[in-house]
Amino acid sequence: MVRLLPGILFYASWGYALTAGQLIPVLGTIAGTWAVGVPAFFGIAILPGYLLDRAAGMRKFLGAHPLETLPRSFAISIGILGLFGLIANLAQGSLGDVLVAVVALGTAVAFLPYGIGTPALDATALENRRARPHLAVTRWPRWTGLVLAALTLLLVVMAAGGENIARDRMWYLAYVTRIPLEPTVTWSEPFFGTPHWPFRFVANAWIFTLAAWKSIATLPGIFFFERVLPVLLTPLVVFAWLGLARSVFVRPERALGGVLGTVSILLATRFPFFSPVDYAFFNRVGEDKFIAYLILFPICLSMLIDYLRTRRRAAVLFPAAFGLALMGLGLSHALVYLTLLICAAGLIAWQMICGGGARPTRLALAGVALGAAAAPAGWFGMKAATRSFMAIDPIRLLREFPDHPVVRSHIRMDRLIDFEPGGPIVNPGLLADPLLLTALLGLGLAYLHRRTLWGGFVLACAVPALVVSFVPFIAPAYGGFVLPWMVYRALWGMPMGFMLAVVFMDGPAFFSRESAHDRTPVMARGAIIALAVTLALVSARNVDWTRLDRDSLVAINTVLPLDQETREMLAAVSSLPSWSLVMTGAAMSEIIPAYTGRRVAAIADRGTTVFVGSWRGAEARMRSQAAVLGLRGGSLGMRSQHGAHVYATHTLWAGEGCDRKGIEVFRNKRYTLCADRMQRSRVAGMKRSRAAAPAQPTGISVAEIGDKLSCTPAARTVSAAGVRTWRRASRWTAQQISVACRASFDPPLQGGSVRIELNLPHSRESLVYRIRSKTADGKHGRVQGAVDFFGNPRAEIALPGEAISKLSLRIAPALLPYLHIKALEVRK
Repeated sequence: MVRLLPGILFYASWGYALTAGQLIPVLGTIAGTWAVGVPAFFGIAILPGYLLDRAAGMRKFLGAHPLETLPRSFAISIGILGLFGLIANLAQGSLGDVLVAVVALGTAVAFLPYGIGTPALDATALENRRARPHLAVTRWPRWTGLVLAALTLLLVVMAAGGENIARDRMWYLAYVTRIPLEPTVTWSEPFFGTPHWPFRFVANAWIFTLAAWKSIATLPGIFFFERVLPVLLTPLVVFAWLGLARSVFVRPERALGGVLGTVSILLATRFPFFSPVDYAFFNRVGEDKFIAYLILFPICLSMLIDYLRTRRRAAVLFPAAFGLALMGLGLSHALVYLTLLICAAGLIAWQMICGGGARPTRLALAGVALGAAAAPAGWFGMKAATRSFMAIDPIRLLREFPDHPVVRSHIRMDRLIDFEPGGPIVNPGLLADPLLLTALLGLGLAYLHRRTLWGGFVLACAVPALVVSFVPFIAPAYGGFVLPWMVYRALWGMPMGFMLAVVFMDGPAFFSRESAHDRTPVMARGAIIALAVTLALVSARNVDWTRLDRDSLVAINTVLPLDQETREMLAAVSSLPSWSLVMTGAAMSEIIPAYTGRRVAAIADRGTTVFVGSWRGAEARMRSQAAVLGLRGGSLGMRSQHGAHVYATHTLWAGEGCDRKGIEVFRNKRYTLCADRMQRSRVAGMKRSRAAAPAQPTGISVAEIGDKLSCTPAARTVSAAGVRTWRRASRWTAQQISVACRASFDPPLQGGSVRIELNLPHSRESLVYRIRSKTADGKHGRVQGAVDFFGNPRAEIALPGEAISKLSLRIAPALLPYLHIKALEVRK
């Protein structure tokens, strides 16, 4: 019966998830997400890998701690989903075919005996085991288990109580929601309906795993992503780094110190994210790069070290399990896999130079496995890179186009410093943290113990990371390969937590007459106490304890403004045909694909550029969106052309009804969804000019904001320098920023121009405008188009007509989610 249990669990979890949908109306969305979503996630992301791990006898072969089984099974499961996703894409199969294949694989291995094909120990192996007892499964003292349990519980409580707002969560959820709707598995972007393959999301095994989960659970993804996943994945982070620490340090006390040091670094410093915003690691643990680094990276590296270290022959299924784990990492985030390759190369070089005990055959086989697992990710990555803006020389992109939305968003993080010659390199200030600087002292201790496994591991991983990040000429060469603003991620190869633990454990012994080996138990326990106190202080500071009460967890409304009207609107959009494309504000345009799987015209400037794959194409889409939404009340012909240009089928308005270009299909107190009339012409005509006005204006000012020129809505803020700012009413709104201004002239104005000066220190902008005039004898004039602020923040637009008695102006920003005006005036 014991052998049947894994198979029973596998089928039970899938069967429950597929049939438990009726619980949701009874339990509610949040309770239903936990009751249905967790078993489905367990069946998709844990059990397939566990069944293969069990059949391969991985724990026995690797000498691993029982808790390592969970992250190892997780890594293998993601590899399975990633591999089947690749096959389905190449064979034009569906997600349903992938799920059938996963069930078939699970069935094939579920009822196999434990450790099938594991060779028995021969006399030589038994002698090695007696001579080197650390190669056997180490017995962990009970108190270490208590410390691990307390640490895991603390982090789970923090994850459940914190604001886990992933920055790019809508990007992930758009894929997760859209993939199950497609007839075949595709890596095309889910936002706009173009055939573009975004570089980062091509063949992404983690996103595909979430899509497979959603197809089974049929639940809203946002609450699961932000509330459930951090709670489920946080223990895996602890157990994954426990596995790596156990492989590197061998002794339980020292391994536990490595885990505590790692968690201390993750909670108390900005490592590894180096974001300007200080947040704990579990706030974004659901994103692919952090799944890859915090779980898959350490567990794969642990498996590699154990494979090189142990003398026992591998089981028949070990190569399959190990290869799938590596593939799961490579397909989830190629850059983290590259970091693993650098660490592995350094470790293999150390083995060869210092005689680490690994057989040459194993070193060669490990290298082959690492290279083979990198092939799919590398091939798809290169294929996608040729279709994106990253085909441009990245160093040239960084230096010549600092206002590129992708470049700009990373430059403001202050992770690079540029200088000639030999730059750009990583900003050394990233490591200017007391704990990180203390951890760097561990390099010296590692060098003194360079012939030990932990010393060789630290040097093999940390030295290449420092060279790649900070050495001139090498850093930009690496940046030209991975993108310059991503070079800082080479620092992820540095085992900062282990280095910190080594300082605590071996640093005092360095100044003692006794050897570090003699004092290991004492120093390790002292380090554990010190690190535990650090963790307690950091945790008390970081956790938002107010979120642990019931009232704060009542609804997802604490995350997004999903009131009843918004829910009704999203339900109406979900009922549209899957090929529909909705035109609405940039902020709501991120919610619609994430919740409904329906496509939109444009999102934020960075996101549109990433998913369209062309800077010029992204700006064209955003200008069309600004024209359709921002110039409402006129310009019907131009607006219709621009809606047709992006193949918009519907327009979503906030607080307004349909105009003449649409037919109402849904309406409530807050939103109106309109079906757009089909247009014959898909050529988007718009007069465009480039801002080129001189710094010193000419002529006489006859009207400006606050003086004869009244604008609505009023600016939200006015700075001391007189810069007026208009921003979106909320983070998630369906409205487009649009400012309407009016002026009257008596006597009539004999010609002139509108002068606009924007505050754009680091950005570029396109303003879509419409100017209408009325002369004293009742004639009307109109001029409309877009003016591009690319370098020059000042523009002048000639007024239509002569003898103007009344003037109206409407402007809408196309590229940015705000409008900063230094000056807006009428001059003659």
